[in-house]
This record gives sequence, C-alpha cells and structure tokens, in this order.
Amino acid sequence: MRIVFAGTSEFAVPSLLGLLNAGYDIAAVYTKPDRPSGRGRKLTRSPVKIFADIHQLPVLQPLNFQNEFSVIKKLNPQAIVVASYGVILPNEILTLPVMGCINVHASLLPRWRGAAPIHRAIEAGDSHTGVTLMQMATELDAGNLFFQSTTPIKEQETSGTLHERLATIGANMLVDHLPEILSGSANNTAQKEDLVTYARKIVNSERWLKWSNPAADLARKIRAFSPRPLARSMLGPQVIIIHQAKPSLCDYGHSPGAVAEVTKDSIRVQTSDGCLDLLHLQLPGNRPTTTREFLNGFKITPGDRFQEPGYAQP
Repeated sequence: MRIVFAGTSEFAVPSLLGLLNAGYDIAAVYTKPDRPSGRGRKLTRSPVKIFADIHQLPVLQPLNFQNEFSVIKKLNPQAIVVASYGVILPNEILTLPVMGCINVHASLLPRWRGAAPIHRAIEAGDSHTGVTLMQMATELDAGNLFFQSTTPIKEQETSGTLHERLATIGANMLVDHLPEILSGSANNTAQKEDLVTYARKIVNSERWLKWSNPAADLARKIRAFSPRPLARSMLGPQVIIIHQAKPSLCDYGHSPGAVAEVTKDSIRVQTSDGCLDLLHLQLPGNRPTTTREFLNGFKITPGDRFQEPGYAQP
C-alpha cells in the first residue's frame, strides 16, 4: 500500500506514525515550508517535518501545489492521506491517486468545516466533537464521509488538551479503517448541507476579551484560545494574558470590565452577566503563573478596569 502523506501541525504526527507502524509504504511526506519563528526569526521545521526527518522519510515542501501533479504521478501512490496540512490541493491532485485523497478532520462534519474546528467547538459550547475520515473534494471539507468517532468535550477542556485527544482518535481511526477505504468496501455518505457550520480562521483581533459579553462565554473563549493564540485584555497600559478563568455568580453592580474583588487566589471581574474569576495569568515575555503568584509582583485593586485595547498592538 503506497501512500503520500500531507500534514503540518502536531495533530498530523500520530496519523503519520500510525501509518508507519501499520507497514504502509510512505512514498513522500508533504508539509508546509519552514518558517521564521521566535525572536531571532530562525527558520523552524513543522512538527511533521521533524518527525519525517527522524524517520528518514522523503520530505517535499512546495510553496503551492500547482506544480506537483507530475511529482505525485511519478510517485504513483494508491492514495494521499491528509491531516492538518493547511494547503488547498488542486482538483487534478484530488483525483490523481486511484483512491483519491483521504482527510483526517478534527470535527464531526458537516459541523465545523474549515481552519479552526477545535477552537470553535469549545468556544461555541458544544457538548461533544470528534474526528471524521472523509473523501476530499474541491470545496473545502465538503466531501463524502467514511467514518466518524465522537468524544465529549470536558468541562475544563482547552484546545490544547482536546487537540491531543483528537489527534490520537484520528490516528487510531485511520489505521483501523484505511484498509476498508483503500479496498473500496467502505460506505461513504454525502454531507447534509443544511447542517453545515464553518470554523473560520482565528484572527488576532479575536484574542481581546469583550467584557460586555457574559462570563460563561468569556470562560469558553479563554479555554478555546489556550494554549494558542491566548486570550488577553488591557489593564491600563498593560497587556494581561489570561490562561485560565471560571464564571461565578455576583451582584456587585459594576460596569463590565471593572475589578469587583481581589483575593489571594482570584481576581473577580464584572461582565454583562455574572463575574469572571481570573485564575492563571501572564505578562508578555514572562512565564504564566497562578493569580496568587501574579499578584505578588503586580498590583491590582478593586475599581481597576480591564478593557479592549483599541490602540494595543498584537
């Protein structure tokens, strides 16, 4: 079974490992080009490239896929397996392998097509999510469904913890069901278009908390944006990054964003509906700490006000 694999992020690594362990012939690994990272802007390999280099797999990193038809045709794979690649494949590539292109997608399609399905599921307050094995089509995440696996979203789940669970679920599904898909014996089902939702890409402006929203919504957003891109707010001229918080009942009568109460372990902030207790914070450039540790070096008192930046730089 000759496979071309395409993936970039940490989510894709368990799927590639699963294919290797199952004995598939990995003809090539496609991943996004190395990109500058950190203060020194040093070129950094993707998690998939790091894994492929360790296992001495051939790696290809085209800037786009428009010129890859002849390359893949020469490789002659039975299928292309895609997991969190981040590049749109042209139609001529989708139909080149005998069994086409198979995607490991981190949602229960047709819910959350698009770039950020894990983040958006938590942010929206979904009670469960899962992984879908699907046949890729020209339209993004719109192909027929082969298999799905469902898992609950836990009460304090972050995008980081859910990402790890779904990556493992996806890898196990791929290894278990790929033989059926490649043999042509797997059933496939068209998606119900009336149930489609889109997980749009997260933009920098979304990181800033809107204190006019309810506390429960803000708490979900903080979990959804942890560990990346991390929710934040302004306190005077200072950016405060918020890693963990929980909603609480309160009746202080303050306007949204006002600090209502400060204890040893919590900063209680008024919202439009209830309060948000800040439990784990960070100043840019510093390490994240508990609120107790944070308050040892940064003074916050009742009456101080959190707000959106307006003028703050990302």
